[in-house]
Amino acid sequence: MAKVYSETRPSAILMTSPRRMWQTALVGVIVGLIAWGIAWLFDTYLYTIVLCRGDLVAKCTSAPQYAEVTAGIIAAGIGLFALARLQIFRPLPIAIAALISLWGLLLLTAPLSWLGAALATAILYGLAYALFGWAVRIRSFLFAMVVVIVLVVIVRMTIVA
Repeated sequence: MAKVYSETRPSAILMTSPRRMWQTALVGVIVGLIAWGIAWLFDTYLYTIVLCRGDLVAKCTSAPQYAEVTAGIIAAGIGLFALARLQIFRPLPIAIAALISLWGLLLLTAPLSWLGAALATAILYGLAYALFGWAVRIRSFLFAMVVVIVLVVIVRMTIVA
């Protein structure tokens, strides 16, 4: 009797546990709080002091933007490290996509109270990390990156609108 071998094809999407998704979202919340805190510290104690003195007063209005850029990059690095430490699948696209999609968020939340701005930033970062963590589960790297880019564009259009 001949043996029949059947080949099973893996799913197009990598299965992950709900616990991993919650961990990814929690990392996003923590990264959002870190980004908000670092931006506030840099704006208050570094860029405002450096840019708002002497003949550089014209650049004083750019201090919050510089603080946000610096804080976003530092927070993305921390998020990347945390996701890699938790062994989340494809941490680099998650961190980069969240950084790009939420670029300018801290300036949008500036009119809010400090608590409202911190909570809004943390919640939106958590949602972004969960969204992009879900999107990168696609096995085909190229297709996953296309989906991530489309999602980044949609999130950017939603935030700007």
